Amino acid sequence: HVQRNVKNNHERRREMAEMEDEEEEEEEEVEEEEEEEGDIVKHGSDGSVGGADTADTTDTTNTTDTSSRRILLIDRVGSNVRRASVWNALRQRLLTQHPSCFVKIVSLHKMEVCEQIKEFQLADIVVGVHGAGLANIIFCRPQKTKILEIVTINPPQVRHLFWHLATSVGVQYVPFHIMSSWNDAVVDIDVHRLLEMLSVMICREHMERRRER
Repeated sequence: HVQRNVKNNHERRREMAEMEDEEEEEEEEVEEEEEEEGDIVKHGSDGSVGGADTADTTDTTNTTDTSSRRILLIDRVGSNVRRASVWNALRQRLLTQHPSCFVKIVSLHKMEVCEQIKEFQLADIVVGVHGAGLANIIFCRPQKTKILEIVTINPPQVRHLFWHLATSVGVQYVPFHIMSSWNDAVVDIDVHRLLEMLSVMICREHMERRRER
């Protein structure tokens, strides 16, 4: 088992390195395209220089842009058990390592059903501790969305529930096991290890999109 784990770790690191190289190349291509578009906006399509009255001051940030990878982090802040305190730190690290991603933390108990459906429909990767909120994966896109469920060390017999559900709706399921108990108020999650697994998933998503082009 140890030899197999070491081999898997080496393969994972090599795969991540290759994917990161491809991601950097894509970002450079995007930057070049943006520079060209910026020149067109600055000088005009006819070569004239635009004045202040033609400047666009609208915020162009689009948080619903489906071209970027959308990662949904489910916060069980309203629950009595299996809450996690790592989401903000995880979000910041994801944005630092993968700036092209859009990462959102959601508290489902504060959202209308239609809002929950929309978030899960748009998500490329959904991350959450085992709980009722993950039932929303029925609204995810088949063959597109990936689910990472954080599973405690002593889950009840329903521990395979979301694996079955994910398989039924055609989304990829990835378990992430932790040593906390099912009934712990706050679960202990290794952010570094979780970030590493998510980075692999993001890079694979990146490669899949490149193949689709």
